[in-house]
Amino acid sequence: MIRTLRLICILLFSFILVSCAAGRYPYPKTDLAQETWRSQVQTDPSLWTANADRWFRQGESTIASSANARESIRVSHFKGIRATGNFRIQISGSSDTDAVCIEGPSHKVRAIKVNVANDILCLEQAKDAPDNMNEVTVRISMRRLEYLMHHGLGRVEGVRLDSRNLVVEQFGCGDIFLAGHMNIRSITNHGPGSVNIFTICSNDTDITTDGNGDVNVFARGYISLHKINHKGSADINVIGARGGNLIVNAKGRGKIGISGHVNVREIRASGKTCVFIASSDSIAPCIYVYDDARVGIDGRAGSLNAYTVRTARLMAKNLFPQNAYVTASGQSHMNINALNKIFAEANDYATIYFFGNSCILTAFEHGYGTVIKMGPPCEDNEIIVAKNRKSVSRCYTYPVRKKIRYGSQFDSSREYTWRGKSVGYIK
Repeated sequence: MIRTLRLICILLFSFILVSCAAGRYPYPKTDLAQETWRSQVQTDPSLWTANADRWFRQGESTIASSANARESIRVSHFKGIRATGNFRIQISGSSDTDAVCIEGPSHKVRAIKVNVANDILCLEQAKDAPDNMNEVTVRISMRRLEYLMHHGLGRVEGVRLDSRNLVVEQFGCGDIFLAGHMNIRSITNHGPGSVNIFTICSNDTDITTDGNGDVNVFARGYISLHKINHKGSADINVIGARGGNLIVNAKGRGKIGISGHVNVREIRASGKTCVFIASSDSIAPCIYVYDDARVGIDGRAGSLNAYTVRTARLMAKNLFPQNAYVTASGQSHMNINALNKIFAEANDYATIYFFGNSCILTAFEHGYGTVIKMGPPCEDNEIIVAKNRKSVSRCYTYPVRKKIRYGSQFDSSREYTWRGKSVGYIK
């Protein structure tokens, strides 16, 4: 009896493994040919200001302006702000002088310490400060803002700002909203609060995130990106990108979406991150996609080098390099195009879909890796069909390009085909 039960368990377990393995690689994968990532690249910056005060969006005064205390603080010249506390901060660009005014309930106004050291305005909330310090607003007028560090729950907003080399560091939970003519050197977000910047033009900007607070940058003219380092689960959205020599290193989760026309030097994406670039014009981009990451990119390139491993995906069928050298391993997938020459290597169970002229493709297939010519057939009677292949532990299907006789009939339940830039069945 025990031997019989053991045999039944072994057979049942084997059946489950075989069925799972057979369903794990449903080649050809029709959904992999479709790229829908472009809809995730944001193009409307007004979505970012939903949490901003009316003072930032419309120039209207906030509740604190009608408070029962108003204290003006005499300070020397300063070019930066370091704020720690839960109070609100409103910064206005001014061509006259630097000034600080605190508004709110009198006992809460006295709980904020103000001093200037090394051209930095330091605002600090006392340890024994009362609750609801968000009823206090610190209004600042300054000629030029070069540095901003924020740590607290309060919101920071600035309008009509002028900066030649702005550095923003966010550690707090409160959101930051800045607008003006600012050249942004770097944005660093360590906390859960978001950083939202609306500028005219900016050169060689670096963005770093390692928390869950988003970074959103809009440039009415252009923003030249230099480096993006992302960890954690935040999103990074850039609208108006142009030129630069961009290096992207993304780990963890979250999404990087860039709208504009950028020069990509290198992309490394791992974990469950997504990197989407709507348009690029690059000389020799290198793209490395690991784990379960996703990279989508459109545009042009001189020479493309791309690598995918594990279950990663590279969606680049609308990226047109002159020459491409690509390698896919594990269970990863690539959509690739090229204009002059392409060398494609597929290892393990990886797939590479090539959407260009099949005459320029040199394919190397190892293991169960497959390179599929998804471009227009070289001849009218050429199709892609599904073939069955058995191995020791599984039975699976894989795509094969073949020629057929004119007028031939196929069983639509078995023969999977691709023709005329669409995937379907021949009946």
